[in-house]
Order: sequence, then C-alpha cells, then structure tokens
Amino acid sequence: MKKTFLLLIITIFSGIYYTTNAQGYHIPETVVAISKQQANIRQSPTTSATVVEKVSDGTLYELISKKGDWYEAKDIRSQETVYISTSVSNLMDGRLLPRTDKGLVEKNDGTKYVYQKITTQKGQESIASYAFYQKDEKDIVYATLSQTVNSISGSSFTNELYYKGKQMGWYLIFDEQVDWEGSLIEKVNKPIIVFSKSPKGVIVNGEFYKKTSNEF
Repeated sequence: MKKTFLLLIITIFSGIYYTTNAQGYHIPETVVAISKQQANIRQSPTTSATVVEKVSDGTLYELISKKGDWYEAKDIRSQETVYISTSVSNLMDGRLLPRTDKGLVEKNDGTKYVYQKITTQKGQESIASYAFYQKDEKDIVYATLSQTVNSISGSSFTNELYYKGKQMGWYLIFDEQVDWEGSLIEKVNKPIIVFSKSPKGVIVNGEFYKKTSNEF
C-alpha cells in the first residue's frame, strides 16, 4: 500500500514538471504581475527611489523575494533587479501564466492578427503594429513592426522593421534586427520583450498593444 501511494505521488509531481517544462522552457514558480496602469518600477524598495520605468497592467517580472510592502524581482529585459510596490502588483503562480506558446505566434508571415497601439500628438496619428510568426526553426520566432504616421493634411508614411528572437513559453524575446528574409542586420541593444495578455492583446516592453485583424 505504501509503495503504491509513493508511486502515485511521484507520478503526480512528474506530471506537473512535464506540463510546465514540456517544451524545455524555464517557467518560474512565481511571478510579479502588474495590476495598475503606469506602475512605477524602482531601483530600490522605497517611494523616493529612482523610477526605472513605467509599465502597463499585465507586465510580468520574475519574483526573487518579498521585502515588506515591496517585491524584489528580476526584469527579463534588462536582467537587473527591480522593486515593485505590492499596491500596484500581485503574485501569480507560474502554472497559471498567460502563455506565449499557445496561439500568439502564427504559423507564417501571413498573419490573421496584429497587435496595435495608436497615439495622437500634434495633429499626427501614429500606428504601431506587431505581427508574430514562425518559419521552419523550432522555438525561433519573428516579428514585423509596421509603423504608420498619418498627418492632419492627409499624407501617410509607413515603415516596416523585422526582428528575430526566441519563444520562451511565457514571453517572447527579440534580440536581432533582420531583413525580410531573416538575415541578421544587427543585434538589438535592448531586446523587445512580449507578454501575452490574452484575449485582449499583448504587452510589448511594458506597453499594451490591442489585438486586431490584420489590415496591412
């Protein structure tokens, strides 16, 4: 009876390990999930500390520890330690993370959806749209960034950039700028980090992009 019970426990825990690491991804046990808009991310655990960046609801950080009313966490993009107030964030079990390997990345560059952010300033409308797709390589992902500026006079200008990166299971990281065919142009100084905020959209470098039908 004891042997049977022990085998059952081993089987259950083996199943959990396989589920969270089935594709070889490192999925943290716990992450810090931002729950407020324009949340301050700081260099040390005090409100007088330097603000490293402001990020949107849905941005994720890998938990290191809890220090009073602050979470000490790892910033995936910079690989540096940052501090986040508990008033603007929550802890999330790694097994419940929104995954980037479950429908976000499409099978080819003729994507059905793009992820869009629209800003208006001084009579100009700027539209930034990301599309995420794969080619033939396992866990290698590509992104097309289309940037369109529409002026009040009616003129319009569009520029496209292409990036190559890796699928990490709970985020995408793009660290190479490439040409249309995928050949390296240059390494990106600060990688582009993408978190899923399904079904509404994604978080790109701390900013929300809305999911919409592809029109470009």
